[in-house]
Amino acid sequence: MALAAAVSALSLSAAATSARADSAPETMPAKLPLAEARVAAQTQVAGKLVGEATATTATASEAANVDPTRPGAPAIHDASGYDCGDDASPVTYQVGVQADFTLAANTSGEPTARCLYQLNGNAPVSVASTGSSTPITITPTGGADIMTVTALSAGGDIGDTANCVLAASPAAIADYGDMTGDGIPDLTAVGAQAGLPSGLWLARGTADGQLSANITDMGVQGTGGEGASSDWDGTQAITGHFHTGAGFNDVLDYNPATGRGAVLYGGGDGSPFMPSSGYEVNVNSSTFTDSAGNKATGIANGGDLYHVLNGEPATGFPDLILVVGGQLWDEPGIPAPGAFAGIDNAVPLTGTNPTGSGDWADWDIASSLIDGLPALFARNSSTGALYYYTPEQLQDLAYGNAVTPLQIASGGYDSAALPVLQAADLNQDGTPDLRTVSSNGESTTRIFDATAGSLTAKTPQSLTPSATSVR
Repeated sequence: MALAAAVSALSLSAAATSARADSAPETMPAKLPLAEARVAAQTQVAGKLVGEATATTATASEAANVDPTRPGAPAIHDASGYDCGDDASPVTYQVGVQADFTLAANTSGEPTARCLYQLNGNAPVSVASTGSSTPITITPTGGADIMTVTALSAGGDIGDTANCVLAASPAAIADYGDMTGDGIPDLTAVGAQAGLPSGLWLARGTADGQLSANITDMGVQGTGGEGASSDWDGTQAITGHFHTGAGFNDVLDYNPATGRGAVLYGGGDGSPFMPSSGYEVNVNSSTFTDSAGNKATGIANGGDLYHVLNGEPATGFPDLILVVGGQLWDEPGIPAPGAFAGIDNAVPLTGTNPTGSGDWADWDIASSLIDGLPALFARNSSTGALYYYTPEQLQDLAYGNAVTPLQIASGGYDSAALPVLQAADLNQDGTPDLRTVSSNGESTTRIFDATAGSLTAKTPQSLTPSATSVR
């Protein structure tokens, strides 16, 4: 399909998609009035509320009816000393950024020995009460969050509960590949290969481009419903802003055997995904399967490529670069969670593989973004030959111009020896680098010198799954 025809087809597809009820990305002002935030929060965590979601201190009528056999509700104060949720407070909150509070034990009723606090109905955290100023820290996860704090006596009697609503601004836009909020690209690797158990394994990146010692399973709950780590077996997982076009990085998981995929929303801290309604979205099968029944064999993040090709402003929702039917395509993203134009509306890049002869049927791809545009590594899964396309070369391909990609290696990168291949800028020099994981679970950081056309390997690291992540 010519580029102009793809533009026309995309316009029709985008118009149809915009009619979806869930198409608009989430936005939230820096600070909502408490009443509006309360309504939003009650909707967001329906079924998980404990009483009414309000910032509470005991009223005079409540104090007159205190049960002396159990602790009263604690007071919750923000970092400026205001009651939590007080609109007069100068404190603001942002999704993904830690916020400090203090708890003051209620002097009515039985003495408070401990407090249980939780956010949005998640697992409660227990903290020993120090009296009038017990410090706690929480991290907002959505535009409107509910924090509950329950008092406990020394004998374990459950006391009264205080609730407050926090209105948080959207999360800062995470750097490419960063799943943990520290600005450093992390490694995400599908298991049941590379010496790893089933799951989606996260190894936190370090400032020197290497990885932390232990890895955890972000996919322990599977990819949907009552899932399990084995849901990830045989799939391909890439990172990007697939949920809102901004904020935290998410993961798009694709199964080449079924032609189906899903986007799981990231929390910005590397915690396991929650594959349930409100935390994931299925991707339409037309994204990966063309009208002739050809399923994608490889996927990568396409960044803002389509919009740059057409002189349009970026939306933040990335394209997909795919190998389908032996050809390389750029499929435009649509500004809605997990939405794409469909492979039949994709822009053809090239039907000729990097060697200049033959199609893309036996090639794997991995991309990183440079100023929002994709740079692409391509390797022959059998011979291990490795090539590199710059963002400018990918644009030339879209316009029908022939290019000659850089050959980095004639062999040594085959999928049997190195099942995992992931690209990111690991030394912050504006050029993408590679991480590979071998068949025996060794990860190697490889720094790319585009001028020399070479990769320099750092000391390999063994990936050690956390014992609590394996089940």
